[in-house]
Amino acid sequence: MSYWSVASQHFLTGSDKYGWLARIGIAGYSVWFYIEKTALPLALSPLYQLPRVVSLLEARFLWSTVAAVAISLALLALRRRWPVGLTVWIYYVIAIGPVSGIVHVGHQLTNDRYSYLSCLGLALIVGAAVGLMASAAAAGTVRPGLTRVAAVAAAGWILALGTLTWYQVQIWRDTQTLWHNAVESDPACSICQDNVGVSYYDQKLYAPARAKYELALALRPDRLRVHGNLGLVLYEMGDVDGALRHIRIALDDSPDDPKNLTNMAHVLVTQKRHAEAMAYLERAYAIAPTYVPGLVNLGLALLETGRPEEGLAYLTRALELKPDESTVHIGLARVHLALGDYEAAAREYALLTTLYPAGAKALEPAFFSVW
Repeated sequence: MSYWSVASQHFLTGSDKYGWLARIGIAGYSVWFYIEKTALPLALSPLYQLPRVVSLLEARFLWSTVAAVAISLALLALRRRWPVGLTVWIYYVIAIGPVSGIVHVGHQLTNDRYSYLSCLGLALIVGAAVGLMASAAAAGTVRPGLTRVAAVAAAGWILALGTLTWYQVQIWRDTQTLWHNAVESDPACSICQDNVGVSYYDQKLYAPARAKYELALALRPDRLRVHGNLGLVLYEMGDVDGALRHIRIALDDSPDDPKNLTNMAHVLVTQKRHAEAMAYLERAYAIAPTYVPGLVNLGLALLETGRPEEGLAYLTRALELKPDESTVHIGLARVHLALGDYEAAAREYALLTTLYPAGAKALEPAFFSVW
């Protein structure tokens, strides 16, 4: 089912990128990873990026695979004396199998959330051990001192897990904190560095955003989509030629990506190259008719070319899809002004003063020119 679900969506990672030896290394690493992180969840991250090249001889893949094989052989040998161990291990391997990397999709090497179902069996073993210790203590078959040591150890472990949980909640409180922590855990994670750049870009901190995008590309030159983000930040910094060059690289890599198509059109519109921009926007709309940034930019491009009535239809559709998006209301205000519907424009302006004050301020010159 795992294979079918990803193959049917054409998301499957091809064997030309990661052969069978690499897949064995990834699977062996995954089997060990979830046990380790469940027992002691340190250095957690929202993304453990799959390396560009995976070698079974690399230490982390080699020793994890050896450990997984050794555990399997040991439990097989002990199957008569301790059948529960082998049963839980088989369940664990089966549960982790679909996301172990044998069938692979995405950019991740592992994902913390894959431990939730697979490690239930390990929790049963821990619970059974506590139950056995309690029964033995009640029957007086173990020394009281040993019982106390076991109880203190269990309480200490649970307290440590609770403390780590509280710390992890602080990390997930907002996007910037999350990805900053991710790059601290793994500075070589290109996607994490890119996401930190996006958080800077959203705050209009363009210089640090550019530095993060360039670092992401230096770490993984094959991730050509980062060029699209770098192009946008270069545009905001006034380097239009650089922006077009980098967005084009991203487009050449992913010609059907509506984000890249829309970004290219956005830059072209600001340069009054409306005919070129419309071609990109129409293509983006044909590919993804519900992509809100594409609808907004298409509506504004039509406004710029003297067709505000047509632009209004696309902006209205964007409003239906995402009514709390500030750029939609900015576009609607501009189109209503162009159409002479000042009452509707004033409603959008009033809404923006609450939703997005900076956008409302940017519209003030247009309003003052009319009233």
